[in-house]
Amino acid sequence: MMHSQSTDDTTRSTEVELKFRLTDPAEFLKRLEGIGAERFGPVEVHLDEYWAHPLRDFKATKEALRIRSINGEHRFTYKGPPREGAAKIRREIELPFTPGTPLQEVQEFLSLLGFTSVARVAKIRRCFRVPATSGRNTGPVVTIDRVNEIGMFTELELVSPANDIAAAVADLAKLAEKLELNDPIRRSYLTMLLEHRSLRQKAESR
Repeated sequence: MMHSQSTDDTTRSTEVELKFRLTDPAEFLKRLEGIGAERFGPVEVHLDEYWAHPLRDFKATKEALRIRSINGEHRFTYKGPPREGAAKIRREIELPFTPGTPLQEVQEFLSLLGFTSVARVAKIRRCFRVPATSGRNTGPVVTIDRVNEIGMFTELELVSPANDIAAAVADLAKLAEKLELNDPIRRSYLTMLLEHRSLRQKAESR
């Protein structure tokens, strides 16, 4: 989604997210339905290509730049460094490609500027909306993600003004408790995928 570009830090939109691994997706889906969550949108096929900056170490700064392709449509996403805490709180900016822009031309554009492709994360996502609470206009979005090579996950997300982040974190924590979710994961899918591949390569080299 496109987030506000307001220069007022108190109203600028910030992504607040909790992520969990799913051991029993079918049971989790029943819990979602039990609290009134409704499915919205089509099943999304995501291919996220992450890029390294030529002069800035995104791993050290905990930033990310990616090209996300969803069902054939493409967009840039920048993710700022996350704040400390169980929930992942970070600035996110998304810029859709102009319709008809070839993906290969944008990839070449980045390469010519010195950016390098790090890895691609592929997943299938289903999205659900939970009824709004705490006076919000819309409730949290819950996704169920099947991520290639690393398994099944769910993400609970709210996009909140910077001056309402504490309430958003509390709302997501209550939702996680209702859904019987424990042990939130702060690592990104990219980090988990790279760790998985590293461990696999070490095992294969023995």
